[in-house]
Formats: sequence, structure tokens, C-alpha cells
Amino acid sequence: MVSISKLRIMFMATPEAVQANKDMLQLKSTLPIYVEDFQDWYSFVIESTCKTCTRADYTECAARRVLSKYDGCSAG
Repeated sequence: MVSISKLRIMFMATPEAVQANKDMLQLKSTLPIYVEDFQDWYSFVIESTCKTCTRADYTECAARRVLSKYDGCSAG
């Protein structure tokens, strides 16, 4: 019994299980949206937020990060 208590069991996923998990994570991390809707959204953000922003730490702005990621603005 003492020897058994020192053992650790490990389960290994099959390649199919790994791929299925990746597919599920991709579905959970992606929001399908029409390009036109995204453009409308970021136009609103730029007009109502970015153009009036006075933040000293603007490089930490979440809206700027998202827009830069998808080339919605030239904040790069």
C-alpha cells in the first residue's frame, strides 16, 4: 500500500481528442460577426471614444488594442 501511494497515474489524450479540444476552444474564442457590423462598431468607438480620449496611458487602452489588432485604426 505504501508503494502504491507513491505512484501517479497519467492519462494521455489521443491525437483525435487533442484536435477535438482545439476545435472546441476555437469555437469558444471566436465571435462570428459581419465585416460591415465590425466596421460600424469601430467607427462608433473611434468617433465617441478615441477622438476625445485624453488618457496618458492610451497604449494600455483595450479599444485601441482591439482596433490595432484588426487594423481598424492606425494606432499600431
